[in-house]
Amino acid sequence: MTLTCRTLWWPRTTAAAQRSRLFIAYTELSRSYILAQWTNRSRLPDTMKKLCLILISWGIMAGPLAAQKGVPERIGGDLERGPSLKALENRARRSYYEGDYFGAMQYYRRLLKVDAQNVSAWEGLAAAATAHTHYATAAAAYEYLRTNRLAADEALLLFRLAEIRYLSGQYADAHALYQQVAQQAALPELQRKALEGVRNCQWALQVYQNTADLALDSLRDYVNTPFAEYATRWLNNRLYYSAYGHPYKRDSASPMIQIFSAEPRLDGSIAIQRLDINERKRHTAYLAYNRDQTAVYYAVAKYRRSGRLRFDLLERRRTGEASWGRPRRLPRPINQKEYTTTQPYVCVLPGEVSETLFFVSDRPGGKGGKDIWYCRIENGRFSEPTNLAALNTEGDDVSPFFHEPTGMLYFSSNGRQGLGGFDVYRAAYKNGDWVDVEHLPVPINSNANDVFYSLSETSKLAFFSSNREGAMNFSEEDCCYDIFKIGMGRPEISIAACDEGSGEALFYTVMTLYEVTPEGPVALSRVAVPGSKHTFPLQPGKSYWIVTEKPGFLPDTLRFDMPGRLWEESFEQRRCLKAISIDLVVTVVDADTLKPLTGADVLFRTMSFLRPDGQIERGEGGKGLAFETRNEPGQHVYRFPLRFQHEYELKAQRPGYSPDSLMVSTVGLTPKSDTTLYRELRLRRGLRLDVYVFDDVLKDPLNDVTLTITELKMPREMWVHRTGPDSNDYHAVINYDTRYRIVATKEGYSRDSVEVRTDDLPKTPFQSVERKLYLRPLRPDAYLPITLYFDNDKPGPPRLGVTRISEQFSSTYLPYYNRKQEYIDIFCKGLTGEELAAAKHDIDTFFERRVKGEWDRMRMFSEVLYEMLENGLEIEIKISGFASPLASAAYNLDLTSRRVSSVFNHFELFEGGLYRQYIRSGQLKLTREPNGASKASKTVSADPTNRRLSVYSVDAARERRVEIIGVRVTSGGVPLPDFHRR
Repeated sequence: MTLTCRTLWWPRTTAAAQRSRLFIAYTELSRSYILAQWTNRSRLPDTMKKLCLILISWGIMAGPLAAQKGVPERIGGDLERGPSLKALENRARRSYYEGDYFGAMQYYRRLLKVDAQNVSAWEGLAAAATAHTHYATAAAAYEYLRTNRLAADEALLLFRLAEIRYLSGQYADAHALYQQVAQQAALPELQRKALEGVRNCQWALQVYQNTADLALDSLRDYVNTPFAEYATRWLNNRLYYSAYGHPYKRDSASPMIQIFSAEPRLDGSIAIQRLDINERKRHTAYLAYNRDQTAVYYAVAKYRRSGRLRFDLLERRRTGEASWGRPRRLPRPINQKEYTTTQPYVCVLPGEVSETLFFVSDRPGGKGGKDIWYCRIENGRFSEPTNLAALNTEGDDVSPFFHEPTGMLYFSSNGRQGLGGFDVYRAAYKNGDWVDVEHLPVPINSNANDVFYSLSETSKLAFFSSNREGAMNFSEEDCCYDIFKIGMGRPEISIAACDEGSGEALFYTVMTLYEVTPEGPVALSRVAVPGSKHTFPLQPGKSYWIVTEKPGFLPDTLRFDMPGRLWEESFEQRRCLKAISIDLVVTVVDADTLKPLTGADVLFRTMSFLRPDGQIERGEGGKGLAFETRNEPGQHVYRFPLRFQHEYELKAQRPGYSPDSLMVSTVGLTPKSDTTLYRELRLRRGLRLDVYVFDDVLKDPLNDVTLTITELKMPREMWVHRTGPDSNDYHAVINYDTRYRIVATKEGYSRDSVEVRTDDLPKTPFQSVERKLYLRPLRPDAYLPITLYFDNDKPGPPRLGVTRISEQFSSTYLPYYNRKQEYIDIFCKGLTGEELAAAKHDIDTFFERRVKGEWDRMRMFSEVLYEMLENGLEIEIKISGFASPLASAAYNLDLTSRRVSSVFNHFELFEGGLYRQYIRSGQLKLTREPNGASKASKTVSADPTNRRLSVYSVDAARERRVEIIGVRVTSGGVPLPDFHRR
């Protein structure tokens, strides 16, 4: 497999991109210009000569300095086979521009296999290798041009070679080359840059002479892999970091960036875990918590096999001890569509109350390619981002980390005087200003990229990432990042005592530390711990025991050996003591005969426990803290272990019998030895409950519904049942002399509930109770279209020019429906026999099924519309008004406008304006369409003198209507796939 590296930012039109383009342009133009002067076969215009000189100056600055732009990551990729040399050269350049430097190197190498004298290919290979941090390849390319005298400008070639030597850490060789260039260079700009290089080499050699006495641990045997690891944060005795790799089984073609944690153990091993917040189809990197760890921030980017990545920042809020809410993309202007926003870090600066979010971005308005930005966080709102101009440079400034205990901001930059690539710097925050910028010493900094420096809170432990020589990788040198650790303190262990049964903290224990020597264990320290934790200092390479004791519990002994190689930070160990045992024996009997009853399900549930601080811990929603169910064939006696200071619930149930339950408490019990408690559960034959669930709109059976049945006299959840995909019914046995509530729920539907009373029923054998529940679907197409009907010339006022009214449709419906008998009397006057019966039937059917039925449908839709909108649906509805031809066209157009207005008012004012916010936000879009009588049937009478036909006939009544039609339903901007426009 071919592995490449890529930068983890996607600059739009950054200084780095400009320098890269000018470097390529410089190569082509300067080569053409010098060759033309040598051969005298062509002459360039003076303007072109000046442009060449300008580009030469740009090339001096842009070529080698494009070396360390960004943090490269290794990914897999196959090179396309070019049909021609020109196509290969184009693909090489395109790969370079897109940040796929390794791919560009391969294309240039293929070109050189065909034409070893291709100067532009050698120069392109050198530039790509430099950007890829493969300095040996870049140096070999320049040496080839130098040896074979292919370079157009010898001094410029030597300058580039000097830059490569500098980036490779060969400062003495670079110093000699810079001096040679300074003597030979004809261009003043090139001479100036060479002299600057001489000074940088002298500075770098001085830095190495003052190397700090720090021992680096490359974590090669623990964390680092042949892929890249970086972006370190040490928190809660864990190292959080981002890493490239293949996190999903049987997927070796899609390397992804993911966030991991590494937790050191006492035996010296490291427990690696991939965090749950990682997104499966997107790169996830750069974890940052706020101060109280109630919010987590990180960056995500769409998966790409090559080129640069564009990251956005996301936030999650803590919902539990180990759970987080749904991700929320940070708002504009923090995230910007066409620019990367990445590497978050959240802290509280000295003298401030609100939190500050630092991040890195290549957006406009900065000083260089990638800059550090910051904004304030107050009450969940983010201020306008501000460029950290006091520290940013014309290069790239990345990986901010603020150490609150010391007030220092650590960051990496390639725009300051450094040893090569990115170096780590720190600056102090004093009185609102950033001062005293300091370059960190060797071995933290090197000639490679050194980034993501971070410290533990105690400053005993530091981490950073580097692609320096010796980092693990699959193929080429100096490619991928490894994490390095620096230990600066003495190890210690913190013992947290807990109750084995509950897992809760155990207070007032006695802890003793022993050192195991050849002569036996020697007590070093014995402490009466008022809380639940105590910390002991340790030494590497020694063996220890820690004994934890408490009356009423069995003592616990922790035995461990301290390895010679440690993460020099505090360790934590939870040691749970086992309480003296209490057993519960439960017997199940028939309540009427008191004879043993087998075949019952016995539920044993831990409901609560009394904590040492006097507080009672209960399960959420009355569900308890833990439970188990037993049904042992042929048995009616069950045994359960209990714990002190706990409350338990026992429940037994059997088909054909009502259940029985009781509570058992060990709070306040103080036995000196193991104890057994005895209890009895009595089951009595009960009555049958039959529950059926239907779709309230279609009136069809509704399957796969969840039923929750609760007894109301002793409010507690009795049981939860799911009817299954092929059933809409549930059957159970319930007690007499009580009341129950049954709640039916199903995803995509509203809930329904019903009460069952058995306290007023006679206790007769084989009695049953039936209840039906109706759930309404939460989809607009289950209700729409809806047609609402109006009385003649309603609503008013009946005059031209009035198109908007304040009246709602509901105020016109009831008076109209109450006129049903009047319509029958007037229309049927003079009819006899079958004609009379048919007319009565038609009008009655119209009022019941159309007028009343459609209004009932409208009310159902109005009641569930809120849940649809709360679920995120975006709904567009068209309200079309119609009239019978009994008036002028202009009047009918105004009349239908008033009818549409009354329906619009229904949505606007429903339940006190429940939907007004959705209408104004556009989530509920209502479109008005008055049609007048233009679409009325030609068979309907328009004769005002024959009101029997023009007003009271069913044909005329059908024309006086408003149609509510669902036009479009989307969720998150995506059309609902099963929604059919009606």
